[in-house]
Amino acid sequence: MKRIGRTAAAAAKIALAAVLIASLWTGTGQGLRKAAASVAIAGDGGSWSFESDAPNQVPVGWTTSANGSALVASDPLDAANRAMKLDKLPTAGAFTAAAALDVNLKAITVKARVLPSQIAGTNAALYAPYLKDASGATFISLNWYPDGRVAINHSGSVENLAMVDVQQWQEIAVTADFEAASFAVYVNGQQVKSGAPFRTNAGEAAQLLFGMSGSLSGAAYVDDVEVYGFNLYDTAISDRFDSSPLDQTPAGWSANAYGSALVRQDGAGLRSLRLEASAPTSSFLATRSFPEERGELIVHARLKPGAWTGAGGAFYGPYLKDGTGTTFASVNWTTAGTIAINHGSSVETVATYSAAEWYDVDVVLDTEARVFDLYVNGALLRSGTPFRAPVNALGSIVFGSYTGTSGAADVAEVTVVRKRPYRAEVTGVVLDRTSLTLNTLGRTGLTAEVLPGDAINRKLIWSSSDPAVVDVRPAAEGATAELHAGTSPGTATVTVTTVEGSFQASAAVTVQARPVQASFYVSPGGDDQNPGTEALPFRTLERARDAVRGINADMTGDIAVWLRGGTYQLAETLKLDEGDGGTNGFDVAYRAYPGETPVVSGGRFIEGWTLHDAGMNIYKAEAEDDLETRQLYVNGERAVRARNESGLPGHALYRTTSATHPYRDPSGLVKLGHKTTWTDMATWGNPQDIELVYKAIWTNPRVGVQSITIGGDGLAAIEMKQPGYFYATNKGATSAQTPWYVENAYELLDEEGEWYLDRTTDTFYYKPRAGEDMSSAEVVAPVLETLLQLEGAGLDEPVEHIRFEGLHFRHATWLRPNTSSGHSDAQNNVIRERFTVGGSPSFDDYPKYPEWIDGQAAVVLRTAARHIEFERNVFSQLGHIGILMLRGSQHNLVRGNTFVDISAQGVQIGGDDYDRGVPDLFYPDDERKLLRNNDVLHNYFEQVAVEYRSAAAIGASYPVDTNIENNTMVDLPYSGIHAGWGWSYIGGPNQGQTGSVPSADPPPTGGNSIRFNRIENVMQELVDGGAIYTLGRQSSTSYITDNYIYGQRNEYGAIYPDEGSNLYAIRDNVIEDSVRWLHIHTGSIQDNRITGNFTDTGRITFNGTNNELSGNTVVTGGNWPQRAIGIREASGVGPGYADIVP
Repeated sequence: MKRIGRTAAAAAKIALAAVLIASLWTGTGQGLRKAAASVAIAGDGGSWSFESDAPNQVPVGWTTSANGSALVASDPLDAANRAMKLDKLPTAGAFTAAAALDVNLKAITVKARVLPSQIAGTNAALYAPYLKDASGATFISLNWYPDGRVAINHSGSVENLAMVDVQQWQEIAVTADFEAASFAVYVNGQQVKSGAPFRTNAGEAAQLLFGMSGSLSGAAYVDDVEVYGFNLYDTAISDRFDSSPLDQTPAGWSANAYGSALVRQDGAGLRSLRLEASAPTSSFLATRSFPEERGELIVHARLKPGAWTGAGGAFYGPYLKDGTGTTFASVNWTTAGTIAINHGSSVETVATYSAAEWYDVDVVLDTEARVFDLYVNGALLRSGTPFRAPVNALGSIVFGSYTGTSGAADVAEVTVVRKRPYRAEVTGVVLDRTSLTLNTLGRTGLTAEVLPGDAINRKLIWSSSDPAVVDVRPAAEGATAELHAGTSPGTATVTVTTVEGSFQASAAVTVQARPVQASFYVSPGGDDQNPGTEALPFRTLERARDAVRGINADMTGDIAVWLRGGTYQLAETLKLDEGDGGTNGFDVAYRAYPGETPVVSGGRFIEGWTLHDAGMNIYKAEAEDDLETRQLYVNGERAVRARNESGLPGHALYRTTSATHPYRDPSGLVKLGHKTTWTDMATWGNPQDIELVYKAIWTNPRVGVQSITIGGDGLAAIEMKQPGYFYATNKGATSAQTPWYVENAYELLDEEGEWYLDRTTDTFYYKPRAGEDMSSAEVVAPVLETLLQLEGAGLDEPVEHIRFEGLHFRHATWLRPNTSSGHSDAQNNVIRERFTVGGSPSFDDYPKYPEWIDGQAAVVLRTAARHIEFERNVFSQLGHIGILMLRGSQHNLVRGNTFVDISAQGVQIGGDDYDRGVPDLFYPDDERKLLRNNDVLHNYFEQVAVEYRSAAAIGASYPVDTNIENNTMVDLPYSGIHAGWGWSYIGGPNQGQTGSVPSADPPPTGGNSIRFNRIENVMQELVDGGAIYTLGRQSSTSYITDNYIYGQRNEYGAIYPDEGSNLYAIRDNVIEDSVRWLHIHTGSIQDNRITGNFTDTGRITFNGTNNELSGNTVVTGGNWPQRAIGIREASGVGPGYADIVP
């Protein structure tokens, strides 16, 4: 671009404006606000003062659109000044004036003065400024309104930033960072917005625009437009003295004994640093020191040199030194009235000056090239001047005078702008160890050091040559990784590679077999009277457990229990306690015999099927012992409880009023149930077995029917069971309304694959799928709610050091929804039931909503379960949760497992600690109660939450130091990962409300890592969740990084930090084909950093508090950057467990 030179008048005008701004706007403000930087040099990307442009003409370098004009005109507040006047026709459409920019600028600051005094119109806006990229897409837009508002136009929403006086000139500045894809806004020198996202992904600024919207009328003025190819507001120091105490040396400054440096105030009220000396016997020095800065820097000083006397003397203004005090650049204001550069061995005169005038001095220096340019009042006096000493950093700025020189000078501003900050390049990387040995399933740490120590890009990529032997778990921050040895001996090379430069270092890792103290064998065909050898195995797991108890008090190696193939049909829950684990650091391991499939089952075979209804092809079979179940599996496939597909036809709510009903609300309203035109329902058998299932936003409650009668209105009146219906219809925004479908009636059995259990006769009914032969089909009804329970006697007696490898856990049910309480869920399958007092509902007492997850699951880790590991198991055909870890679960590992066909969560960490009314649940009095360091790694989840759809694949209540990494999750009705609880009611701005106790401090949640996961096709049925969803406050930073998310169908965000979420680092994620990639919707979501993510949708919600949103890339046309492709390819189950992914 052709740069328009600044005239002397224009330079003086801008310099004066800088002084006025400095005098009016001082201090640091609040939050992200900080004082503006002022430099007097012209913008290297463009500069327009309009002083040399012809009046009533379009300024040089500008073009205009139709519907208005942009002409050089007199300033209405100062006729001697010229500006660009924007004048739009009152009935026309939008109008703009545009200037082309240098597209090679990778950072940019646009600075201008705006006078919007003559604009008018409802919802009308002045554009000042807009920025477009080379494609013509607007990526930054600021609006000014007639009422004085200055706002960001986010393309769909407007964010108000400041209020100004439209009758006065106002300064606006915008800094854009193209790497971060974000910008900051300054109004009159004060930062009013930081980290605002670009409207569209832009790699450059190609056009600068000012203009007016179509509904605006009138005129506005623009002046002193400067475009810089760097962030003018990225400052090392920015000192003004307006708020500094008078007659004191300001903070950060020091003066030697040969003069004074005190803040003074002139008659106009302007404060400055007065430097005075009287013929000192040594040089007078006033010094401003700061941490060393390197790179291209601009040192700006606004000063009045004053009159100095003394033969050959001079005032220093400024001298530049490095951190050791070595002077490398110096400007003298001599007693002879000249400005000179002191080269050390010589002095070079460059200009003259007047003692009583103010001057803007800019020294533009390059510490790597060791040269500087000198500008005074915007005029370049010298270029490429070598440093007088071979230094490479700026560490202090000095003003003062020579020995024997007397006089006084004033300094009003001193600023150091980082024009091009120094960036140390990576030259290598080293590891703290180059060889090490581990036992199978052992762990150790490895640390890398990026060279040199001040290198900026310290990102690393870790890898293993054989992840089955050694899996590498890099830390979310820093240069450490944890190595996890696999189950088999072998060797592998662990390599760390720098992202910048691809430098590498490696360590050779040898994995050796763990010592084994003893082995027992179990087989469904064995005998518990046998010795448990491979030739003569036990028959039951309980017998093997008891055998371990006899030899594990002082272990010298692992104890292995080998399970041969076949089904281990449990009559009751297998319970392991503090007497069943490993000792002396060794483990008790329950393992699948090589090449065989042992199944641990809580089901009963249902046999003897006969044809019941030939016309409908319905078969029946009788069960025994009052069997209760909610699931049925035929040839390994889940059958569907008989249901309809369309809810209740002609639906209406069934209500009454009562002063005595136990489930009335304060007005006496009693919600009884529903009415429907489906009157045949009143003739159905066993109405108390029927359930109504609801879809209530992000929840999926279900309640049983009490009775069905025909009312006087001719409708079927369905009265629901209490208190379940009261709970389901009084749980806030997700209260049940209209039924989604009706379930569990024989009369609904009309589709292949459906079943019904008549509990009055213990008879199953089933309509086979095509190809199923009921004479040979394997039909299993789960009857146990928990297959395996691990529970210590207490915190001092934990159950610990037990492993499960290669087992199949199948056929568990969950019977609580059968009760009159039904299933009233809050979210993530957490039960919420309104508090009652004396059997009556309470609408006033706290807690209003006790919340918990029922403690039944296929595998439950209860009190003090530690160092329990699940490796390469399969959890399937389960009626509630796969693995449930309750309070006190610590240092447990779930790795390489498969979770398929599960009614609720695959893995749930926490469940008995959700109640916001019990402080010990989230502020435990003993750290051993925390859910700490429970890792879920390399697992595969599919068809989870198939019955209780508000469940996530992985859930956690108040996790601490927990890693959820490298998991693959597909086809989910709700969220993929649900982390946290408590909203902002625990340790947040709403603490003490809606049932929570007052709790000013956040819970101990934090230090968690949600990384490298692959989450596909989520939110398929419910609304208001996300692939990765967080809730509630934290005490320390957690990380959501390097995840790949594909195909979120319903609202709200693929990454969704909900109420109270704070201290999350959300970066380097890839979000593809999703409805919205980020959802931050309210002010209690704060102090999160969302950076460096990739998405093919720009749709976000961003309304939190003090959140950073920068460096995120919106991809178009499927042109994903290589970094995004790498994240996608590295996501999900890793190579060492790739065989578990179908």
